[in-house]
Amino acid sequence: MKRGVVFTVLGILLFLFWGFSGNVIEFLKENPMGESRTEARTEDFLLSLETKKETYESGEPIDIWTTVKYEGRKPYQKIYHGGSIFYLAIHGVDHEFEQVFGMRQPLLSTTLYRNVTKIQTFEALQELKLPPGNYRIEALSDFSKTDDTGNNIQIPLELIIKIFN
Repeated sequence: MKRGVVFTVLGILLFLFWGFSGNVIEFLKENPMGESRTEARTEDFLLSLETKKETYESGEPIDIWTTVKYEGRKPYQKIYHGGSIFYLAIHGVDHEFEQVFGMRQPLLSTTLYRNVTKIQTFEALQELKLPPGNYRIEALSDFSKTDDTGNNIQIPLELIIKIFN
């Protein structure tokens, strides 16, 4: 009797899995897994490079951003940088492609408050139409705690995204 119940339950579970597996696979194709994130930590800062998803359809806007969070002892820290805290580059992994974002401007400053995340978005990526392939996204922090540009904190971060038809 117990054996029959166990086989019946297993049969029902197998039937449900077999019946819904096609739908699950189709759902995953249409809604790729969530965010991808890579991060690095310095003595006083937590930096990250993030994307909304790892897989994008060709022509779809690419949603990538960087963050910096001050985690030092003081209530705030002023940092000095060019036009952006991060510079971003996109390189084709399986084909020739390179695009660099970021601009040099006169020295700017930003005040970071302890444990408050500063987000930098890259609107130019919303307009960029990448052909299908794999891409390495590189972000390089480039800032200093003083207005002396010789002591910059330069931390590289990278992740991979895929563009498909």
